[in-house]
Parts: sequence; structure tokens; C-alpha cells
Amino acid sequence: LGPLKRTAYLHKTGARSSEIWILSVQIKKKFVDSLRIEELWYGHDWKAFVWHCRKTEIPPASYNRPWKGDAAAELINGHICRNTSKLIANIKAENVQTGITDANVLTIDNDHFKSTQWYFVGLEVMARFNVEAKGKIHIEFSPPENSETSTHAPLDTTASKLTSGTKQQE
Repeated sequence: LGPLKRTAYLHKTGARSSEIWILSVQIKKKFVDSLRIEELWYGHDWKAFVWHCRKTEIPPASYNRPWKGDAAAELINGHICRNTSKLIANIKAENVQTGITDANVLTIDNDHFKSTQWYFVGLEVMARFNVEAKGKIHIEFSPPENSETSTHAPLDTTASKLTSGTKQQE
């Protein structure tokens, strides 16, 4: 398994009482290469950005990042915070830089690899993404461990819903 798939399975094993949905999306490299990409790795800005987002606040304009305007990021690539929103949001503003540590970054392979995620920004980019991904999405659904149902089904992007608890052929 590649690092992204291992990250998904790490989330899956840690959520025994929750449903897990792993979405695999096939998009052309040409589409990704056409986007303005910003990277946000673990560090001062990442800590502040995660803290504001987990508090459901818009990060302050003082960020020295092109989040807005003509050069706005269309794709943000960065590390994943492993902790719940409640835990991070409860950190006081003056303690963000010391309260969020390297231990808050989701890692795999015995902590040798920091997991990453992509975040597509803006309605126009999301609309373009939808066109690129149409018919190229696979969903792997795992119910809570105490459930007896399992679904592994490719997503028909024209369908209005998936029926949970039914088995379909892959």
C-alpha cells in the first residue's frame, strides 16, 4: 500500500465505533498541474491555521499566504492534524504554538512518515474537480465493528444516494 492508502487505513483502525468512508478519486495530473498549489506543512503557520479551522474561524488576514485574490491557492497540500476539533479548539490562543506539537501530526509507519491531505479551494475549482472526477470515484465503506454489514461499491456519480448495508459487486 502507498502512504495515502496507509493513512486511510490508519484512520479506519482508530475508529472502531464509527463508519469509515474511504474515497479514491482518479483525476488527471494535467488538472492538478493547472492549479495554483500552496503547501502548508507542520510549523508555525500550520499550527495557527489548524487552530483557527478547528475553532471554525477564518484565519486572520495577517497570514503571509496567498489565500485570497488573483493568486489565491486552488489546492492546499499539507500535513493532517490527528486530534479532534474539540481538543484543538480548547487550546487558548496564547498557547497555540506550544500546545500543538509534532505529536499532533498524523503519522504512519511507526511515526516515520507524516500523512498528508489535499484541500481543493473555491467553488470554481470544486466544479472543475467534479467534472474531472465524474465516473472515477470509488467508495470503500466500513461500518462500525459491531455492525454486521459491509459495503464496497464504486460510486455512480449520477446516483442520488448509496444504500447503506447492501453488498455490491466490485
